[in-house]
Amino acid sequence: MKRLEENLETRNFEMSRRGADRALRERLLFEELLSAVSVRFVNLPFDRINGEVRNAMQEVLDFFKVDRFALLETFPDKNSWVITHCVSAAEVPPVPAGMELPRSINPWAYEKLITRREVLSYSSPEEIPDEAEVDKKTWAEWGIRSNLNIPIMVGGPVDHVIAFNSIKSERSWPEELVPRLRLMGEIFVNAIERAKAQKALRESEERLNLATSAADAGLWVTDTDSGRVWATPMLRQLIGLPEDGELGFETFMEAIIPEDRQRVRDTVLQCVGGRNFLKIEYRVRKPGGDIRWIAARGRCHSDEHGSGPQLMGVSLDITEHKKMDLQLKESQTSLDTLINSTPDMIWSVDAERFGLINFNHALHEYFSKETGLQIKSGMTPEDLFEDEERVQIWN
Repeated sequence: MKRLEENLETRNFEMSRRGADRALRERLLFEELLSAVSVRFVNLPFDRINGEVRNAMQEVLDFFKVDRFALLETFPDKNSWVITHCVSAAEVPPVPAGMELPRSINPWAYEKLITRREVLSYSSPEEIPDEAEVDKKTWAEWGIRSNLNIPIMVGGPVDHVIAFNSIKSERSWPEELVPRLRLMGEIFVNAIERAKAQKALRESEERLNLATSAADAGLWVTDTDSGRVWATPMLRQLIGLPEDGELGFETFMEAIIPEDRQRVRDTVLQCVGGRNFLKIEYRVRKPGGDIRWIAARGRCHSDEHGSGPQLMGVSLDITEHKKMDLQLKESQTSLDTLINSTPDMIWSVDAERFGLINFNHALHEYFSKETGLQIKSGMTPEDLFEDEERVQIWN
C-alpha cells in the first residue's frame, strides 16, 4: 500500500512537472511570436499595416487554438464600438470587419471594459452574472461559449478592445495569458494609430500639393541647422530639381544662375539672422538650359524643441510677368523717344490743378529758351507764367 502511494505521488509529481514544462514552453514560444510580430511592424509602410495586423492575429489565433479573434475600436461619443479586424478558425462563421455594435446589445460588457477598464472573462455561460442578461443573450446568438475581452489603453482612455471567442467548445482563460495578450494588443493598436496618422498626413500633403499645384506655387521648408530642405513636387518642377531624393540649400544655390547667387545667399542670411520677411526674385537655369525667373516669399519660424529656426515659404514662376514688364518698358522707351523727337510741344496735366504730369523735350526747350525756366512735374500755370492772361489761357 505504501509503495502504491509512493507511485501515485511520483506519478502526480511527474504530471505536474510535465504540465509546468509545457506551460513554460508555451510561454517561451508565445514570447518568440510576440517578438517576431513586433519586429515586423518596425518601419512598416502604413498601407501594409492593416494586412500585417490580420496576419499576426491569425498567428495568435492558431497559436492559442481559439475560434475567433477580433479587434474593436470604441466610440464613446456614439456609445458603440466597431469591429476593425477579425479572424476566425475554419468552420467558424466569420464576423465582417466594419460592423458597428451599439452599446445596447452589450451594456454590461461595455461598462466593465470601457468605463471600469476591467478584463472580461468567462469559461461557460453559467459564469455570466445575472445583471448581464442582455449580454448573455447577445453572446448566445453569436454562438459564443467562452469569452475573453481585454481593454487596450494606449496613452489615455480605453479606445480598443481585443476579444477572443471560443465557439466550438468551452475553455478556460488562464490569468497569466492576459498581460501577454494585452501587450500584443498594444502592438496592434500602436501600429494602427501610426497608420492613421501617416495616412492623414499624406492626405493633407496631397491636398496641399493639389492646391499649390493649381496655383503653380511650390512650397519649401529649410532647416537652418542642417541645411536640409523639404520641397513639394511643384517646387522641384519650378526650379528644375530631381523629382525625388534629399535636397539641401546648396542644391538650390547650384540651380540659381551665378550672377544672382550671392544676392540670394545674402538675403537668406539676413532673413534668418533678423527673423525678417523674405522677399526676393532670382533666375534659375533649368536642365534644358531654359532660364526662368522665380519669386520667393517666406518667413523664419523658431522650432518649439529649441533647435535652429526653420525658413519656410512659397515660390512662383514669374517669367511671363518679367517678359511683360520688359516689353512694357521697351514700349515706353520707344514712345518716349518718339515723343521727344518731334518739334511739337506735348504735355499732360492733372484735372484739378492743371499741374504738369508729363512733358516732352520740345516743351522743356521752349520754356528754357523763352523764359529761362527749368520746368518740372507738378508745376501749375501760376508757376509757368507771370502774365495772368496766359494763366487763364493755360487753364
